[in-house]
Amino acid sequence: MGVEQDIVEYVAFKSKGISPFRMSRILLLLKWLLEERKVNMKLNFTFETLPYGFYVKEIPEIIENDPCLDKEKVKLGEGKVTGVIRYVCKNPPKLDPAVRELADTILSEISRLNDLELNRLVIRDVRYSKMLEKK
Repeated sequence: MGVEQDIVEYVAFKSKGISPFRMSRILLLLKWLLEERKVNMKLNFTFETLPYGFYVKEIPEIIENDPCLDKEKVKLGEGKVTGVIRYVCKNPPKLDPAVRELADTILSEISRLNDLELNRLVIRDVRYSKMLEKK
């Protein structure tokens, strides 16, 4: 997958475990920030959008084919289960320094947001509305 896989590895590494839900929001925020900063890099993620949420189609394939990524099921209680993506390799993932800096900025900015707040941040953005219109 290339840079997309590197980004997923890096976010999982920095997060010390992250749900696919949060990962997808971070990936979209990163895509927007790359575009905003005019970084010459196109991310080839497929964002399957709905009015109240979305997912990144490639995440399961990246996890399945990457020996450095592992997904474990975590029980939340009341019969609810979620997946957590973990970076399991010894050496830190390699990522272009410019992209790493932007990813770190996003991770820092959203660190205090819960899942609902993070989802609202993304789906209430005018760029998300434009994505829905293109469907």
